[in-house]
Amino acid sequence: TRQRVDVRGNVLVDKWCRTCRLWRPPRASHCSKCNRCFFRFDHHCPVTGTCIAQANQRFFVAFLGSSSAAAACATAQGVVCVHALFAAAENDGGSESAWTNPLTLLVMAYIATMACIAFIV
Repeated sequence: TRQRVDVRGNVLVDKWCRTCRLWRPPRASHCSKCNRCFFRFDHHCPVTGTCIAQANQRFFVAFLGSSSAAAACATAQGVVCVHALFAAAENDGGSESAWTNPLTLLVMAYIATMACIAFIV
């Protein structure tokens, strides 16, 4: 470790990264998957395949928000589609239930998947 003093008089302790061969400032961490050091390292995201750190954190939050909004819109569209399938089955004379239609089951599985993505993410 090495110590240095910043402009405000605070003592900062830098650590040596053996892999990158450089001094890491406080709050910097090494990612074993990316094999790089990142300032204010948060986590390595397996979905995007990158490390989330100070430089790209706001883009990651925007990605999470837009993917959640897209999944919520897809869920709403699926609900409207299932409602239309049930309405068409009722107007058809009721000879066949909407639950026996494979398209209804497929759309409901899609709704469940999108709802899980929208509310878990």
